[in-house]
Amino acid sequence: MRKLLPIAGAVALALPLLAHATTTINFDPDGSGGLSAVQVDLLDWKPGNAIAVGGGGLTNGQTTQLLYQANLGITSLNGVTNSTSGQGGASFLTAVAGFKETAAVGTVGSSAVATFTLASPNVLSSTNFFYIYANTGGNDLSGKGFATGKLIFSGHVSSMNSSNFSANTTGAQALDQFGTNNYAGQQSLVGSGASDITVTIDFADQSYFPGLQAGALSFSFFNASQVTPFKQADPSALFSSNGLLDGDYTHNLNTINGFSNGNSTQDFQFQADANQSFNALVIPEPGTIALVGIALAGLGVASRRRRS
Repeated sequence: MRKLLPIAGAVALALPLLAHATTTINFDPDGSGGLSAVQVDLLDWKPGNAIAVGGGGLTNGQTTQLLYQANLGITSLNGVTNSTSGQGGASFLTAVAGFKETAAVGTVGSSAVATFTLASPNVLSSTNFFYIYANTGGNDLSGKGFATGKLIFSGHVSSMNSSNFSANTTGAQALDQFGTNNYAGQQSLVGSGASDITVTIDFADQSYFPGLQAGALSFSFFNASQVTPFKQADPSALFSSNGLLDGDYTHNLNTINGFSNGNSTQDFQFQADANQSFNALVIPEPGTIALVGIALAGLGVASRRRRS
């Protein structure tokens, strides 16, 4: 008999607006020092990868490490594209992130459902980080090239307002459905979720973000599509464990991504599509600014098999 023990988490939704005066956020995609900086309200990251380390064998109340990586697609203001990563002399930009989250597990019919709370300390650390790099771009399939080049932005996850995920536990599909199937025989549960997470800025390179000061802003990602299996990006084989080392962690998946044979070291990997909002709002405290946005997040679905 097979007994499924579902556990999940995830990311991406919207923060509530704050009723204060709007401030301008400028971004210079070629890092020339601000001469070509433009006002932005959105960094639109391409569909990328996230993984819950040990998320293939979670139990209720267990804490796992989430890792995320993606390439920048476009920047925009009021829905109008300002620039595209790697074009017009601009650098390619990549994002890597990580934080710890704790799962609460349940079931609804044939679906595994879970909600997550932030377990990371509210400081920049090797387990709680969000970095942006200027480089030549990361490779989704290999997972290399995301944590390389010039570090131009750093922050940490300061709050998780909500996080949930649901997966169908009665069937599975091919993990890689984006172009060529690079993972022949690798299956995955089917699921999706959403979260609301706030990131606080610790450092911003003035050549890329003129006027943006550390500690002055908090912002988020919204992820309208964080799903399994992969349909808009290749699943990555490698991740950065701490945002500084490039591709030092190798994913460890069961034959069915999200299932576990009682091995709590197996991971859960999913596609994550995030937009970084730059709708900054002045807070009525001296020298402080708050920013509206949305979030990326983490996900883990677990199961165990028992045969009789």
